[in-house]
Amino acid sequence: MKLVCILLLLNVSLVIAQENAKEFDYLNHSYQFLDKDFKININSEEFNNAVKEYKFIRERINTYSDSLSVVLMNEFGDWKKTRIAKLRITYQWERVGYHLWKNEDFVKKLAKSQTIKMPYELQEKFYNPQGNSEINLIIESLRKKLLENFNNDALKTMSNKDLMKFAFNNNPEVIKLKEEFHKKRRN
Repeated sequence: MKLVCILLLLNVSLVIAQENAKEFDYLNHSYQFLDKDFKININSEEFNNAVKEYKFIRERINTYSDSLSVVLMNEFGDWKKTRIAKLRITYQWERVGYHLWKNEDFVKKLAKSQTIKMPYELQEKFYNPQGNSEINLIIESLRKKLLENFNNDALKTMSNKDLMKFAFNNNPEVIKLKEEFHKKRRN
């Protein structure tokens, strides 16, 4: 019985830790080795120590994204937090557009009008618009467009987040990109 209680507590702690990792504000965190624009600022000794400690494959560290993983792992010491932080930091305007069925220019202009600097911040604004009429109009327009294209009643009551996931997964541009990717992998 004691073992069951301990395992239950560990499981609950893990679930809470996972939720906390998702809720953490990665875009406004004061990073030790990233500046306010997320440029890496770390000396080679510290970087090399992190590569070694977290068992990165040195030959595979070729891009900003690769180096960012090392720096974030050094910051958090946690692979899940590193993955989430990297996704949010490197999120692209184009990807937000895929979720909305809009082009990148539209998304950038919208972000500017909303005084939003990072793509993931805009994505989150759509998940939780809190009375923002401009965002709500765009979501309702997307919902209408998807209903016309897919005749799926579930779209009427989907949360904004689920609606945007549906839109992304059914975006003709995304489908085409996936097909091209798989075609290249086969060849």
